[in-house]
Amino acid sequence: MRHGQTDWNIGNKVQGTSDVELNNAGLIQANEAAEYLKNGNFGIKRIVTSDLKRTAQTAQIIGNKLHILVDYDTRLREYNFGHLEGRAVSTISESTLHEFMKNPKAFDAEPFEDAFARVSSFLADADYNTNTLVMSHGIIMRIVIHYLDDGHTFDLRKFMELFHTTRIKNTSMLGISGLNSRIEYVR
Repeated sequence: MRHGQTDWNIGNKVQGTSDVELNNAGLIQANEAAEYLKNGNFGIKRIVTSDLKRTAQTAQIIGNKLHILVDYDTRLREYNFGHLEGRAVSTISESTLHEFMKNPKAFDAEPFEDAFARVSSFLADADYNTNTLVMSHGIIMRIVIHYLDDGHTFDLRKFMELFHTTRIKNTSMLGISGLNSRIEYVR
């Protein structure tokens, strides 16, 4: 599940690893998602979340409603956009974006391959016999989709295509039954 809404979502700002809290709408979304999960009989036994505030808040609200303690895993943190974080997307020129894609390190950002590796590590370590709610971020969810769709290998071109064509709204949920499964859009 993706976290609830933040003010930076509303302002279309690059959040990345900036530790932004949920806004009032995000708190409402988290409570609605908790009710949905509680009433949907999903049988969730465990909750694992990124340690960033927006995901932790969403996970805690759901955990409280479902009476499940929340575990934290830094491998679920959002992609680190470096110097682009905090900027409105509309202020980032095509040339800057192109340079970023060629060399994220020049922006003190995380190489895409490194983000893919940490998410892959989380997926490889996951217990697919325990129904687990994983709370994370939009880019991380796209990495999961790419991982499952492309044979567990990273291809920047395919990932960028996915990035531009896949909209993941706040508190959207994907269902995964194992590393060789397809994704089901639950909510």
